[in-house]
Amino acid sequence: MIVGALDLATASGWAVDAEGGGRPILGTYTLPDVARGHAFLAFQNWLFDWLVEHSVERLAVEKPLFGGGSPAHAAKVMKLVGMAAMAESAAASRGILSDLVHVATIRKYFCGNGKAKKAEVMARCTMFGWDFQGDNNQADAAALWAYTKATHDRSFNLETGPLLAAAR
Repeated sequence: MIVGALDLATASGWAVDAEGGGRPILGTYTLPDVARGHAFLAFQNWLFDWLVEHSVERLAVEKPLFGGGSPAHAAKVMKLVGMAAMAESAAASRGILSDLVHVATIRKYFCGNGKAKKAEVMARCTMFGWDFQGDNNQADAAALWAYTKATHDRSFNLETGPLLAAAR
């Protein structure tokens, strides 16, 4: 099963199965600095192309976090919720199942601690030899990819699979 994972932000990290499915290919999509509606349209176009290019069969999206009350935070939440809705809609339009996954769930699986910091996620990616180019968004997407692979692909096991063996 080919899993795609998105850590949504202005610079969104993404992860998708590399050939053979044992490790992720990682990248970043950066929203253009234009009016929000135009940025959403650009994201939608990129997303449709990305889903097809990588033949994604299951899409995982990090669930947007709420909190705070400043106007700037409200605008950020609105953007992230809009992007998450677009991602689920794009997946559904292609018959792809999708999941919204809370960051604590991802980090509990990947780092063993739901309150793990970004540095811990990045260190774990480094341990596996994953090329996240020092980008914490890509590292977060890689962690989400691994969680989703483990949840939906019975042949994948992060702890005993080829990734850990290669990292030792």
